[in-house]
Amino acid sequence: MTAFLLLICVLCSHGAAAVPFVRSIRKRRLPSTVEFAVLSFFLYYDLGILSEALGLPYRSLYFLPLSKARDWVQLQAAIIIVVAPWLIRLGYSLTGGTPTSAGTRPLLARKLSKRFYFVSFLILLPVAALSLFEGMKAEHVWEARALITEALGPFIILLLLPIYLLAFYVTTEESRKGAGKLFILVLTALSVVAVIPSGERTLLLLPFLILLLFYGKLSVGRLATSLVIGLVAAAMLLPIYKAQNADETDAGTLIANTISVDFVRGPILVDVLKRSPMLGTNVVSYPGEGYVYGLLFFVPRSIAPFKGSGTAFYYTGAVANVPASELDWGLGISAIDEIILNFGKLFIIPGLLVWGAVMRLADFLSVRRPFLVIPTRLGAVWLLGYHLPAELQNFGAMAAVGLLLEWVFVHRGQKRIFTASLGYVEDPMRWRES
Repeated sequence: MTAFLLLICVLCSHGAAAVPFVRSIRKRRLPSTVEFAVLSFFLYYDLGILSEALGLPYRSLYFLPLSKARDWVQLQAAIIIVVAPWLIRLGYSLTGGTPTSAGTRPLLARKLSKRFYFVSFLILLPVAALSLFEGMKAEHVWEARALITEALGPFIILLLLPIYLLAFYVTTEESRKGAGKLFILVLTALSVVAVIPSGERTLLLLPFLILLLFYGKLSVGRLATSLVIGLVAAAMLLPIYKAQNADETDAGTLIANTISVDFVRGPILVDVLKRSPMLGTNVVSYPGEGYVYGLLFFVPRSIAPFKGSGTAFYYTGAVANVPASELDWGLGISAIDEIILNFGKLFIIPGLLVWGAVMRLADFLSVRRPFLVIPTRLGAVWLLGYHLPAELQNFGAMAAVGLLLEWVFVHRGQKRIFTASLGYVEDPMRWRES
């Protein structure tokens, strides 16, 4: 199958799957979680296939381009990529019920306690100061990452607290007022400062993505422009964040490298298919171990020593021929790869149906807890970029922090939801007037 034929097939399928997303935006409604998931296909599969069709170089130490795979394996990968968004949507539809306020861009109308701002600064300033202190010890960002990882260990997640606060505050009505807009700028600046030494360009750009998608009016043009700017920004940051690219100055080469490293998942899917049986696993220790680890992700290993490791680490060890326990890095694998590696090729159908059902649940929860709109939608966008533990670390923790913030700082006297596009509306699922 040629790169152009594969490109046509996936664009037809994914373009049709994206129609509800575009329709929601044109109606000034926030797309549902399953509609946001279509963006993940464009980012992590279509972009790589397009780059191959255009002849851009694909650089990888471990994988060949998708178009150079053996015909039978390439056909399997192509069928999965084409059908996958529809399986997810089917799982979403089969779950039943319709979230009452799905797509209305919900915000918390209830008033925030003034203590929120005081506590926010108590959190933000020390985290930003710690980040700057550790970052200034190193000459390069990749050296700072090693230092701060050694210093904080699992508590490195503290560097993400400013982003979590930003994601929560964006869903409040107060963020649209004069002082709130100023506080948004402060939160954004401190979020960027806090994650600089983390060594993750994605985290550096995440605050801006939150504002572009969920703060103000979203349009197809704005979304497309944002994605292009984000790709170029990620490429320009590559020499700063990656030692192997430190001397690279050519913009085209940097963009091609960024696409190869950060966005291309097609060649990985081909390799996963070659390594996996129809049922069962050849990579993790027992079927489903990667999901057991994900479910116990926040449980300390001292309490659950049996939880093993994440699918990405086992897979990276298999590819690099290194024991997973000795790795301090991992390849980016998609939710599709994770299903196949844990249960086998035949499990891709029920696995994607389950993901669709999870997205339906996410929409229901977002109606009940509007601050969940951002972590659930962003989790869907990252669905095909990273495995479950990475999703939980970034967006599961974001949701948990939001739940805590609402419980502590949101007044409960006002029982209405404010929506940026529709004004105040009653939500019979939760906000009943007594």
